[in-house]
Amino acid sequence: MITAVKLERAYTKEEIITMYLNTYDFGYNAHGIRAAAEVYFSKAPEQLTIEESATLVGMCQNSSLFNPIKRNEKTRLRRNKVLERCFNQNVITEKQYRELVNKPLDVSKFKNRTHNDGLATYFRMSLANEVRKLLKDKGILKPDGTTYDVYRDGLKIHTTINPEMQRLAEESMREHMRTLQAKYFKVWRGRDPWTYRDSETGDEQIRERLAILDAQIRQTNRYQLMRSRFLDGVLTDIESELDTVDVMDSDIINMLRQEKQPTLFETMQKNRSLSTNKIAIYRTIMTNENWTTLKKQWSSLQSTVKSEFAKRVPMKVLPTTPSVKKTPSCRL
Repeated sequence: MITAVKLERAYTKEEIITMYLNTYDFGYNAHGIRAAAEVYFSKAPEQLTIEESATLVGMCQNSSLFNPIKRNEKTRLRRNKVLERCFNQNVITEKQYRELVNKPLDVSKFKNRTHNDGLATYFRMSLANEVRKLLKDKGILKPDGTTYDVYRDGLKIHTTINPEMQRLAEESMREHMRTLQAKYFKVWRGRDPWTYRDSETGDEQIRERLAILDAQIRQTNRYQLMRSRFLDGVLTDIESELDTVDVMDSDIINMLRQEKQPTLFETMQKNRSLSTNKIAIYRTIMTNENWTTLKKQWSSLQSTVKSEFAKRVPMKVLPTTPSVKKTPSCRL
C-alpha cells in the first residue's frame, strides 16, 4: 500500500501502466508488450486488433494460467472478460463486443523467441554470464536491494562487437558449413541418427536418444499448437476442479503408465521422483469423469503428431543451402 502511494505521487496512472506493460513477463521470453505482440501475433503493438490487445491485457493477471498456447479456451474466456469491461466503459460498441467475443483466439502465428535468434548467439550468452559476474563482484543492486535480471530489467550493455563484421563472419561460417554438411550427408545418407547402431551402441543409448528427440518435438511451436487443439478443452474442465495450475505431458504419461503398472506411483515415491501431493493429484484426475476423455484426446494427439512430424517437408539445413526434402524422425 505504501509503495502504491509513493508510485502514484511520482507518476501518473498512464505512466505506471506503461512501465508495467513494458516489463511484464508474458512467457516464452516475451518481456514487455512489444515482445508479446511479436511472439503471439507476429505484429508490432500498434498493429494489434482489439481482440488481440484484449488477449494480452487479460494475460497480465497470470500469464502462466492464461497461456493462449497451452490454455487457449481459458485464455479466450479471459479475453472476453476484458472485452466486456471495454464495452461497459464505452470503449467499444455493443455490435463490436458481440462480434469480438465470438471470434476464436487465433495464435497460428505464434513464434517462440530464444537466445538462438539473431546475431552472435554464443557471444550474447557468454556476455550475460560476464555481466552477472560483474554485477555480483561489484555489489551492484537495484534500488530495492534485489539483484538485476540481465534479460528483464532493461539494462543497456555496450560492447565492442561490430554487428556488420559479425554478420559477414557468420555468413562466411555458413558458407564453410555447406561443404562440411555435404560430407556429412555422404556418411549419414539413408541412416537414422536417432536409431543408428554400431558395435558400441546399446539399447539404453538408443532410449536416451529417442527421449531427447521426444523432448525436442514437444518444445516446438507446432506441437504446442496441436496440443492446445486436442487437450485444451478437457484440461480446462479438469484443472477448474483441481487446485493445480498445469497438467504437463509428463503428468499424463505417468498416469497412463500407472494404469499399466499399478505399483508405479509407490515405486516413484520411494525413489523420491514423485511427491505424495503429486500422487494425490494424479489419483484425483484418474477418478475424474473427464479422465476417459483426456485419454482419448491424448491418444488422438499422439497419432496426429506422429503422422505430422513424419511428413517430408521442404527445409534448409543451413540458411545458405538450397531447400532439400528431409523426413524428421518422430517417436512419441
